[in-house]
Amino acid sequence: MEMAEKIPSEPDAGNAAEGISRSLLPVISILALKNIIMKLVVNNEVKIFSESSLNLLQLLKQLGIDRKKGIAVSVNNDVIARNQWEYKDLKENDKILIITASQGG
Repeated sequence: MEMAEKIPSEPDAGNAAEGISRSLLPVISILALKNIIMKLVVNNEVKIFSESSLNLLQLLKQLGIDRKKGIAVSVNNDVIARNQWEYKDLKENDKILIITASQGG
């Protein structure tokens, strides 16, 4: 599994696909419709993945944080328990929030 690089954006407050250049939106949309890639929003950053099918655990493995302790993950504002990560299939444009606990004082 390979994660594609973030595509730089043109600043535009009305751009629904924040992080994606408007000129690339039609190409990305076509590739997504043909199930070649998947676009996800991870911590408010648009990311493009070369897989058309991805579950939450696979995503976290690609990001290198699947074994990290002290993290909480939500998909579209629903918190997903760690023991359900491999069963949570992701869909195009899902919004994933990853929070890492830290100590401080």
